[in-house]
Amino acid sequence: MRSNYLPMVVVLCGLLVTGCASAPPMQRVTYEEKWKDGKAPDTNTLLTCTKYANVASSYAREKRTPPPVQNVVNVNVTTPREYEGEISNCNYSTCEISLKETRSSRIASSIQETSNQMQQSYEQLGAALGNAIAEGKKRRRAERAYKEALNECFELGGFEKEQRGVVELSLSKLSCDGPSRSILNRDIKQKVRFTNGTSSRINLVYFRPSGEQKTISVLRPRKTTAFTLNPGSTFKLLRNSDEICLASITVPEYSTGTTTLKLSN
Repeated sequence: MRSNYLPMVVVLCGLLVTGCASAPPMQRVTYEEKWKDGKAPDTNTLLTCTKYANVASSYAREKRTPPPVQNVVNVNVTTPREYEGEISNCNYSTCEISLKETRSSRIASSIQETSNQMQQSYEQLGAALGNAIAEGKKRRRAERAYKEALNECFELGGFEKEQRGVVELSLSKLSCDGPSRSILNRDIKQKVRFTNGTSSRINLVYFRPSGEQKTISVLRPRKTTAFTLNPGSTFKLLRNSDEICLASITVPEYSTGTTTLKLSN
């Protein structure tokens, strides 16, 4: 009886191994958030929006609708308060000193007003942040509200985040065996950034759908080069110094508008 079950065990193990196979390297994507168009908020906007997000989070923990962002914070305020003096009208024994509020002073007063409003909101809620975290549903609701309020505040100031994909490619783990031409999905265009993390110059050779090869770029060490590509684009990576093939890759369809392929040894 034992010998009858052995083939079944082998088949079952084979199925398990196949089912647990990891995704190909080109599809192992992690995600990061970047400021769109490189436009990032200054420190003061970050501070103000974070405070508003804290208020919204507190309201959400108690299933209350948070106040509009315009009623709670002043976007784009800065820090902190001080004065400068100007000496004038001196006689033999005395001088008059005129105090003038500096720009940083005016900014600080705005921050202080915002802080006071935050404190009032917390007092009205009657519960501290730490008390809600212990309760799972309240915590998840608060985290979601925090993120939404933070994005709302940033968008009010004209700032927006976008999600980007990152693919780590170790050339030592890739082979040069691959398709000899591109089979393109022409309905989709995506931005792909090649970051050469090696110390060598790398020729990026594109395989046209016809099979013709064309070097479209030389990737310099520690530099990034961007292309707009169709999924299915196939490349070979050749070391510039001796044209030895380092890897063959076919770019799949990615869910993010921009994906960075980080090349390492």
